[in-house]
Amino acid sequence: VAAPMTVQPAAQMITTVASAASLTSADLVNDIKNNPSTYFTISDTTNSDGGYSITGFAKPAAYQNVKLTTLTVPSQIDGKRITRIQGGNSGRYPAPGISDNDVTSIVLSEGIRGLNTNAIGNCGSLKTITLPTSLTTLSYGCVKNCAVLERFYASGNLLNISANFIDLCPKMKDAWSERAAYLGRSICST
Repeated sequence: VAAPMTVQPAAQMITTVASAASLTSADLVNDIKNNPSTYFTISDTTNSDGGYSITGFAKPAAYQNVKLTTLTVPSQIDGKRITRIQGGNSGRYPAPGISDNDVTSIVLSEGIRGLNTNAIGNCGSLKTITLPTSLTTLSYGCVKNCAVLERFYASGNLLNISANFIDLCPKMKDAWSERAAYLGRSICST
């Protein structure tokens, strides 16, 4: 008589297999691309433009020790159009929408239209942020406390740029926008 088989849920099997293997940064990048809802938290309600906001980013336990150098933020997750990134809405110091101490570059996908307050923060290794042509709004303090951030590239249709949209980023060297040309250091409070 054979012993009865135990069936594990698919998510548990993936975690078991992943933790047994030696995961690489390339594995993490591919998994983020193929399974974005595992990594990004999105708002329950739509924005005024009909899209949704990313409100959080986290690596699963299997990837906690894998360094991510470039994070590409998608403009669609589970069929929902992502148009903004924003921090948490509760507490005196809400959590940033995107925070990862290992990432050195963040690339926002075409379709994302705005960075709200506290969208990106506490990224201790972040040096570069590249924005899509679809981006129109940079809110006050949308990028905060990124100690080594040096460059911020925007192209296209920036229409609403708040003063000090970059906050507490002491190594900021320059910010460029095709439409606004050189944004200068006045965009920062250090």
